[in-house]
Amino acid sequence: MTSRLRYIAFALPMLLGACGGLLPHAEPMDIYRLPTTTSPAASDTAATLKAVQLRINSPQASGLVASKRIVILPQGNKVSVYHGARWNQPAPQMLRDRLIAAFRDNGQLKAVFSDDSGLHADYVLAGTLNAFQAENRDDQKPVVVIDYDAMLLRHGSEVIAHHHFRLVTASPGSAIPVVVDTFGKAADTLAAKVTGWACREMAKSARASVDT
Repeated sequence: MTSRLRYIAFALPMLLGACGGLLPHAEPMDIYRLPTTTSPAASDTAATLKAVQLRINSPQASGLVASKRIVILPQGNKVSVYHGARWNQPAPQMLRDRLIAAFRDNGQLKAVFSDDSGLHADYVLAGTLNAFQAENRDDQKPVVVIDYDAMLLRHGSEVIAHHHFRLVTASPGSAIPVVVDTFGKAADTLAAKVTGWACREMAKSARASVDT
């Protein structure tokens, strides 16, 4: 081995070790699912809706609301995220899946499926997720805010109803697992409200179609 090769063989491990010390370390990350707490109760519109198929689209969202990060507004207009934690899905997909589960548990419809299926549906639930975040208010324990503009369409194009849902749920603590549990309770409450509203609107639409 020449002196040049011996030098490279000796220096390379030291160089790699030095570079390793300069590389950024990945942030340790806890991944959370959205917890489930309750199921919505069925209402008296079941007979009207027993043949109805509903497709639920992932709501539109932007910024951090569209990401997997757990968003918090610590104060004023500042937007931040909980470090070392994220959701297992982007928030719009999590809300869509929670809504699908709520409608299926409700048991009034013939079928409920997501926009990923590509299947035809009698009605489509679409919308915009404006907020899916925790907020600190007046140095108190955080509250969870979910703001969802829901739009119900018939045959995928005719808007038959629109409703704005905004839910503010106090968290009993500020630790991340406690806040995550609060997100789950808020999402379940929202899903129950959306399910009741949408089923009433679809029942009215279905009855109107029969009458005409």
